[in-house]
Amino acid sequence: MKNRALLISVAVMLVVGLVVGGCAKPAPAPAPAPAPAPAPASAEPVVIGIALAQSGWQAEYTQPASNAAQLKIEEINAAGGLLGHPLKVVFADTKTDRAEAVRAGMRVVADGAKLVIIESDFDIGGAEALAVNEAGVIAFTPGASDAKVGTLGPFVFAMASVSQAEGFNMAGYSFEKLGAKTAYVLIDQETSYTKDVGRGFIVYWEQLGGKMLGEDVFNNSDLSFSSQVTRVKNLAQVPDVIAICSYPPGGASLIRQLRAAGVQSTIMGNMTFDGDYWMDTVPGLSNFYYPAVLSLFGDESDEAKQRVLEDVTAKYSAPAVGDFLYGYSVVEAWALAVERAGTFELEAVRKELEKFRDEKLTVGSTTFTPELHITALREMMMMNVENGEHIALGYFRSEGVPSMELLFPK
Repeated sequence: MKNRALLISVAVMLVVGLVVGGCAKPAPAPAPAPAPAPAPASAEPVVIGIALAQSGWQAEYTQPASNAAQLKIEEINAAGGLLGHPLKVVFADTKTDRAEAVRAGMRVVADGAKLVIIESDFDIGGAEALAVNEAGVIAFTPGASDAKVGTLGPFVFAMASVSQAEGFNMAGYSFEKLGAKTAYVLIDQETSYTKDVGRGFIVYWEQLGGKMLGEDVFNNSDLSFSSQVTRVKNLAQVPDVIAICSYPPGGASLIRQLRAAGVQSTIMGNMTFDGDYWMDTVPGLSNFYYPAVLSLFGDESDEAKQRVLEDVTAKYSAPAVGDFLYGYSVVEAWALAVERAGTFELEAVRKELEKFRDEKLTVGSTTFTPELHITALREMMMMNVENGEHIALGYFRSEGVPSMELLFPK
């Protein structure tokens, strides 16, 4: 099952290859970063394992999250460590491979890790999560958004919110803030992530009392979306908003074809449209919206997020998308739980994490429960694109919350 970590990584590479004229710019090439130097402390170092991809396609996504995690570790060490202990980082490369991910997780466990930061792709990282959990160590994924990752074991946690939450926020913002009353949904069938986002949009749109004019499906790899565009054009009523649950390059091509056909409805995308790496596919795009972790474009309203963005950019490189911040808050959440527990003991830390209720981490409000180790809903920065320029509109969180029945359909 794919998630947005995979999609953003692949999208950056594919858009660069497909844009005519080679105008799109790829994210900076990843390079393994040095481990942060421990601050002086009075006790033995405590190990954090970063078992993420340093090679293969996944590295382009995971290295920004790794960089952000290391930044937080440096900050903790500079402040005197955690419970008097300096934090030490050990690395292992998953090589964007499921079996290698398990071996990478076990290598850092053998190095004494008390926390293992595992892959953000559910297909690659699921087995790694299970192995680290079985070894009796906290396994924390930065970006996996499949609800199932939050049920893999008592010691497995995820920092991203569930995929369906994106659909809820997309629907809620369209209805409540943009005044849309009619909607049409186009759902990419190539990933479970995009289908989950689409289902979340539809469920919450109907709860809000919005009118659904229809839904359609497509595949990201399709060369043409003429049939889908024609069906939109032939609707008896022009939709106020068209939700496109997809990712570049296919999702961007669909947007271009809709606009080229004269469809001027508001288009609401999901989080994989974050960043500007794909924008040359649809030059001059307007009336387009999407949720994001934060704004990358100099107008972020949250000072803490802006500071982390600036520090990561200065020390490592500018992240292509906002999901890098999940890595920072993985360490932040674990350290907070350790402080509250007053110990690094596994069960005590787990219980403190499970007490999080809208915990105000840098990434945003975070909730874990004994039943679900992933946040069911979090506020998201709503972004608007006008004439190709990205504009931050402020944070939004829908009133509705995805139900367990929606997250785990029978």
